Amino acid sequence: MAPWALSAAPFMALAQGLSSGDTTKVKNIFDAAGDIIQWVVVLIIALAVVFFLLNLLKLLRSSGDDRTKARNDMIWGIVIIVVMVSVWGLVEWVQDIFGFGSGADYQIPDVPTVSNVLTH
Repeated sequence: MAPWALSAAPFMALAQGLSSGDTTKVKNIFDAAGDIIQWVVVLIIALAVVFFLLNLLKLLRSSGDDRTKARNDMIWGIVIIVVMVSVWGLVEWVQDIFGFGSGADYQIPDVPTVSNVLTH
């Protein structure tokens, strides 16, 4: 039971900051999550390029059935890279259209607090 209670401690600290109306912590969390996702996408694309290059080397060194398999894997590597980069570009394009692009300053809605509710 204690590990579960300790795992909730960061959320309680975040809630305490929100109760005072301070939303910079939430914005920092969203910014950090966005940075992590962006690095993961770049890492996955890099892994796809490495997959393609390894199959290119395999194609150059092999013959017969191994050569055919390496050629098919290279084609799939190209398809995977094209699809990932296209989706990444499409997401960036949609974000720019709706104003959520990188560098966009977004507004976090005000969090209702007890003092705000009582004064209104």
